[in-house]
Amino acid sequence: MVSLAPPLKAVLEIRLLIESGNSVSQSIQMYSQSKDLFAKEIGVWLFSKSTGREYQNKIFNTFYRKKLLEILTYGLKGEPILSALSDLEKDLVFMCHENLEQHIQKLPFICLIPLLLFQFPAFFMLLVGPLLLNLLNSLQN
Repeated sequence: MVSLAPPLKAVLEIRLLIESGNSVSQSIQMYSQSKDLFAKEIGVWLFSKSTGREYQNKIFNTFYRKKLLEILTYGLKGEPILSALSDLEKDLVFMCHENLEQHIQKLPFICLIPLLLFQFPAFFMLLVGPLLLNLLNSLQN
């Protein structure tokens, strides 16, 4: 799960912890003990929520990260969030697939760069080299 998008990883882990019978608060606390930066920031967010402080950080600047915090806030208030987490998971999986598809579409053009930089000049020299040798030989005679 290292290569997953951080919000998707958070949704998956928190949803599995909730389905295992933990409360929302316990699930968030257990997830925040992970080693990645996003989990630590969610732990800081949970602490600031429990103390009543306003929490603002630039790491939660995308729509899906804000939506995750919004859903978790509803869960901390006692509302059921399992279906909302499942819907958010589906949206995140769809967006990850879209992102991968965009990268896959760019890949052929990126692979052309070594061809243009290294192979084409060598092929050009093979074509033009004998012509230049004939030209130089004809100029010397």
